[in-house]
Amino acid sequence: MTFRTDTSSRAPLLEEMSLRSPEIQEMKVVVESWLCFPADGIMEISTHPNATVDSIISSFCAHKGMPHDPSFALFNTSNKCLKNNKSLAKQGVTDGKSLFLANKTNADEHKFINWCLLAFIAMVVGGGGLLTVSLVYSLTGGEIPFDFGVVLDAGSTHTQITVYKWEGDKYQGTGQVKQIASCKIEGGIASETDPKEVGPSLMPCLSNVSQLIPEDKLTGTPLYLGATAGMRLLNLSNTLLTEAILLLTKCTLVQSVFSVKTVQIISGHDEGVFAWITANFFLWRFVSQPSHEEVSLEEDSYLSRTTVGTLDLGGASTQISYEIFKGDSENRSVSALKLYGHNYYVFSKSYLCFGINEALRRFYFLLVKDPLKITTIDNPCGLNGYNQTYSGIYLFDQPCTWTEHSAELVRLNPNVLKQNYTFVGQSNKTDCSVSIKKLIDVETCNNTFKECFKAPEKPLPSTQFIGFSGFFYTLNFFNATNSSLEDFKQNVDAFCEKPWKKVKDLKSKNLEEYCFEGHFVHHILTTSYGFNSTTWSNIIFANKVRKMDLGWSLGYMINATNALPAEQPTLPVLNLPAFVILLILTSMILLTSVVFWFLFLRQKRVDNALYIRMS
Repeated sequence: MTFRTDTSSRAPLLEEMSLRSPEIQEMKVVVESWLCFPADGIMEISTHPNATVDSIISSFCAHKGMPHDPSFALFNTSNKCLKNNKSLAKQGVTDGKSLFLANKTNADEHKFINWCLLAFIAMVVGGGGLLTVSLVYSLTGGEIPFDFGVVLDAGSTHTQITVYKWEGDKYQGTGQVKQIASCKIEGGIASETDPKEVGPSLMPCLSNVSQLIPEDKLTGTPLYLGATAGMRLLNLSNTLLTEAILLLTKCTLVQSVFSVKTVQIISGHDEGVFAWITANFFLWRFVSQPSHEEVSLEEDSYLSRTTVGTLDLGGASTQISYEIFKGDSENRSVSALKLYGHNYYVFSKSYLCFGINEALRRFYFLLVKDPLKITTIDNPCGLNGYNQTYSGIYLFDQPCTWTEHSAELVRLNPNVLKQNYTFVGQSNKTDCSVSIKKLIDVETCNNTFKECFKAPEKPLPSTQFIGFSGFFYTLNFFNATNSSLEDFKQNVDAFCEKPWKKVKDLKSKNLEEYCFEGHFVHHILTTSYGFNSTTWSNIIFANKVRKMDLGWSLGYMINATNALPAEQPTLPVLNLPAFVILLILTSMILLTSVVFWFLFLRQKRVDNALYIRMS
């Protein structure tokens, strides 16, 4: 629009001025119409301060050639409706001011509706609602719950209860298992005289570790009890007692909150395989195992995905395990595994009666040449000045020392079991080594015993091995965990030559047995397994990896997760239909805020245009 000046509209007002007072000064106002044609346009009207608002409207209508409409009203620049029967002066209208003509009804709507506020409210409600609904749907649910498992390692000297957890969706079918708690009960279940007492002895410890598992997970948490060499030995001598211990223990465990899966004796072969899984899991040596970095056994050892072999020396048995090629998998000592989506073929051999404790028992047994007449016997592996005494029951009535000759001896002379035998230390390293070599010699053993130490059928691979449990403790005692084979042998010989009085103050458990243990470990690793001065460096002696104990129970749990169903992600708080409905609703509110904002801008443009035209 453009300003238009119409002098003909001045006549009625000037005449009114002359009639009232010749001294009243003339003034001009600009009227801009908000009305539609024919009442639109902008007009400059000459008037005087005492003129009424109604007279200004009449002049505008007269100029437009239209009758005066009582619904018309004038508004000032503050959007205030002026009263028709009052003068301009009394309502603050001065010369040059702009007035706006509009219909009273439409003007009231224009005046009182605050489109900006409505747009803001709609934007907050719609935007906030949209954000809240989206966050509730996206951030809730979708979580993978943890699963838990409990493994009882029922060994020959103690039972270790360990609680594990892993993300329920697993990784290519296998769980990323972590240990969260453990509890130890002294005394092996095979040594319990009353089978009914085995189960109750485990319950306090089991109750303690159960507190670390969420209550909603307890009833579904699988529990596995694996008895090792101690029970394997008992099973050789007393099958009925073995079955009674396992059955009564299971009856007690099923009364707990856990889901009891197995209570059984695990074979020496399986014990070796599970220990192999544990070691390689800790070292991130599995091909598809998720890892940011591989963990080396020591700083200068190579980093690769090549698996390590394991050497385990317990109290009643010893195991060796290592990966082989698929072509050799027909051997009964080979297990086929699938871990983290990859196949492995693991050779594992266990030698019952060749753990430290049972090998020492058999060693003493072989030293006794005439049990009925000679009860004081020289011990070449004992330190001079130290004597040890054992009963006939310890020597002759045990699975690892049972022979037809000893059985006949006990049958004919039952009092031999009550007889004590004293072994006098000689500190003779040469005879000690010869005696132990004879102990593990296969041909000599086959003439006397059923359980003998036959070398592995499969050649050892040129890979790393990790020696733990008894192997580590022995090498650690002789300060040879990082030494050469020659240094280890030298340290053993030096110790075996010393009298008891020179070593008795050393702070070490079973100090009197380390001469035997040193020679025994040396012969197993060299004579039986075939390690030499060159390949000795392939063995890393350690009992922990990443501060975690090596053993078979973790490997057992990892392998068991393959058979457990995967967990599904948790559902969001809002289900999909509710989310869609709320999403549409909040989007519509947000769209309404845009409409309100455009209405506000339209009003603003009109107001700004009026100011600009009057400036």
